[in-house]
Amino acid sequence: MRPFHSGGRTFPSRDAGITHFSHIGLKTRTPRATRRSGRKLLNARVSDWIGDAPLLRVNTIHHTLALFPSPHPGVQHINHQVEDFDDVMRSYYFLREKGVRIVSARAATRPRRACFLYFEGPDQMVYEYSVG
Repeated sequence: MRPFHSGGRTFPSRDAGITHFSHIGLKTRTPRATRRSGRKLLNARVSDWIGDAPLLRVNTIHHTLALFPSPHPGVQHINHQVEDFDDVMRSYYFLREKGVRIVSARAATRPRRACFLYFEGPDQMVYEYSVG
């Protein structure tokens, strides 16, 4: 069995601190129906909700798939976990300095709480870096 994290990290132009891909948010016209399909096809279970958006898990991670209501199907965001809080903050300042649109950000308010940064990449694709 292969380890969850394998191989060394690469640093093509700067180290963003990314340790692994975490989850993807999808846009769907029918999140509840899509959730039922996910259960049948992937054995996905609901671990939480954000409004009408179910967060689904297929393993022990809180969620690997999020289904957001939208009139148009597609990718809502792609998440990568980073090593620590400082990686999120370094990326926030780096992206802001480069003129990248910051969609949303939240710093941890207590130890072990989530910290995240949503930003717009090419073609208005939204990416998230998070820790916790």
